[in-house]
Order: sequence, then structure tokens, then C-alpha cells
Amino acid sequence: MWLFIKKTCITVSLFILGIGLFSYVNLIAYRHFFDFSIKDKVIILGHSHPSNAYNDLLIENVTNLSQSGVPYFYTYYKLKELNSQNEISTVLLEFTNNQIKEENNQWIWGSNSMNAYLPRHLAFLKMEDIQLLRKNNNDFYPIFSRSIKTIFKNTITGKLHISNDYGGFESKLEVLKIDKIKKHSQSKEKNVEVSETNIKFLKKIVSYCHSQEIMLIFIRSPQHKDYRNTNEAQYQQIRHKIFNEIDFLDFNDFPLENTDFADYEHLNKFGAKKISLWFNSLLKKGLLSKENKSEFIHQELLKIK
Repeated sequence: MWLFIKKTCITVSLFILGIGLFSYVNLIAYRHFFDFSIKDKVIILGHSHPSNAYNDLLIENVTNLSQSGVPYFYTYYKLKELNSQNEISTVLLEFTNNQIKEENNQWIWGSNSMNAYLPRHLAFLKMEDIQLLRKNNNDFYPIFSRSIKTIFKNTITGKLHISNDYGGFESKLEVLKIDKIKKHSQSKEKNVEVSETNIKFLKKIVSYCHSQEIMLIFIRSPQHKDYRNTNEAQYQQIRHKIFNEIDFLDFNDFPLENTDFADYEHLNKFGAKKISLWFNSLLKKGLLSKENKSEFIHQELLKIK
């Protein structure tokens, strides 16, 4: 009996060791062979707001790799992945009201987010950050296993390059329904619980850009004029207290019509065309080389209001 138990334990241990070795080799191969090359040195990163706002077909020498629902946790690794094979000079990073909310921790370790983003970035995550995901999601191991399988499949089939599921401009066709705006415009100002983890990884992005001599600029994409950000004061306090040294381009009040919005927080294709063409004109006027970019934006907005 003891001999049987011993053999069983050895077999199980070897099986676990084999799975671990397979996973490790798979991740190493994926990390080594993945092609992150892009054509531009200026990139836009963030979640759905910039993904729906900036049509990089209309903005010269800029690549938009924003993606819906992506927190700073994955954006941090995306930036490192991209910079490992490209000479990124400038990062335009969305920083807006909903990104500081604690409820958006689910964007980091929620099952839906992990199923979507972990296969793309797992090979590059540090062990401590993998442990962060494990500690906060009881379904971590099934998701981890599926991610390994996806990475293995992509490696075998040669899907080792940036595709649409890595991020990019997403054109929305929907048009805003006014009754929704009336409901949200009546919301009262209030503080919310802050996602310390998301702020932590935003700080990591700032530090990484500084260490790599990458120009980092925060942007806030347009939201409907009647949409009330209930945590605006808290948002501005965090921006000034923690990230005051970062250039901030606030397009929140960019003049648009109701028909330019898909909903109160996202532009549709019509609004995206307007701000993309305008933003392209600012770049041609030397926006990135301006000493006071925020003031330059302010003055340019006054011209079109």
C-alpha cells in the first residue's frame, strides 16, 4: 500500500512539474517571438473613451491602441511590451473620472477582464502581479489554465503579432438618447472609494516613462456637457496632488452636438471624426513641443467655442 501511495505521489508530482515546465517554456516562447512592432512613435493608450474618440486614420503619425475596459494594470504592461520593440517617444494616456473608482478593480481581477486580457499579457506579468490576480479571484486557476492554452495555440498557429484584439480605434454607430442625459445631469457631487491598485499602476506608468525618457501626457476625452461627473472634485484633487507634474490635455468640454455621442461618456464615429481632425491640426501646430500644453489647448478651445 505504501509503495502504491509513493508511486502515486511521484506520478502526480511529475505531472504537476511537467505542466509547470510546459507553461514556463510556452510563456518564454510567446514572449520571445511576439511581434509588437508598430509604425508610429506616438501612441494613445487607455480604455473605451479614447478608443472611441481618436480615429488614428485621421491623425498623422499617431497609433491608437486604447481598448475598452482596460485598467492601468494591463496598460502598464502593454506600454512595456510596445516599448521593448519600438522607440516610443510619446504616450497620450487617458486619465478620466471613472478610472479612479474602486469599483473598477473588477477591470483588473474580475473574471470577464481576466479572460479577455490575461492571455495577451500573462507572458509578461511579474510574479507578484500574477499573485495579485490570484488573491482577488477565486476562479484564477481555471482562467490561468485557459490563458496558457490560448497562448500555446497562438504560438503554434503563428498568431504572434498585434491584431484588433490588442487595441485600436473603435467606431461607434449609436446616437445618444437625450432622456438618458437628463437622468445623469441631476446626479449630485460625491466622493467615491478610490482604486488604490489602479492608482498604483498609473504611478508605475509615470515612473516607467520617466526612466525610458518617454514623454507622458494625460488626456481626458470628451464627455457630454450635461453629463455630471459626480467625483469631479475628488478626481481633480488626485490629479493635482499626485500627478501635478504631468502635462494634462483636457478635452472634456470639446464642443460637440448630441448627435456626436454614442452615450454620455463615449463618442460615436461622427464625434470621433470631429475631434480627430481637430487634434491632428493641433499636432501640426506643434502641440507636443509646446512648453505649456494645457494653456495652448485652452486657447485653441476658445477659438472654436
